[in-house]
Amino acid sequence: MPAWQMRDGQLPRIYFAGPDVFRPNLAEWRIAVKSACCELGVLPLLPCDNETTDPKGIVAGNLRMLESADAVLANLDPFRGVEPDSGTVFEAAYAHASGRLVVGYMSSRETVVERVNRIQGLSAATRDRDGYAIEGFGRVANLMLAESFPIIVGGVREGMQALLMMLTRREVSNVR
Repeated sequence: MPAWQMRDGQLPRIYFAGPDVFRPNLAEWRIAVKSACCELGVLPLLPCDNETTDPKGIVAGNLRMLESADAVLANLDPFRGVEPDSGTVFEAAYAHASGRLVVGYMSSRETVVERVNRIQGLSAATRDRDGYAIEGFGRVANLMLAESFPIIVGGVREGMQALLMMLTRREVSNVR
């Protein structure tokens, strides 16, 4: 029995937020994530398991999964630009606001300033190509994300391990 088994005897239910549903290799990614979850003793809640293709149905299904989750693991790698996927940010914020444990992960330690400069071909700029100030707090993500929940550098497995350690501490601290 994993050390992080919930007090009620159930396996932790982890919602995987991220743009991974758009991957060209989604089937392989899904198998790898489910395998890692089985190995680590968690129940994965994957948006790609949502069986509907209707937009309202997708949103409703994902929100149901989020509301049934014990925690959320969010892939915050830049998606189609310099920032994380907007759907992922919504899901992470929704979970955080509802009191769920959220852990984000990114594959690079690159700060927002470094990322904007690299992607936009700038050199040590404090403003982007459109003249907007680049958030210069030395964080890997926007301040509202980076100060709201932990963001680790790594991938799915490292994110799950960090999340499970935090979930264990939360379970232990709730024991009276």
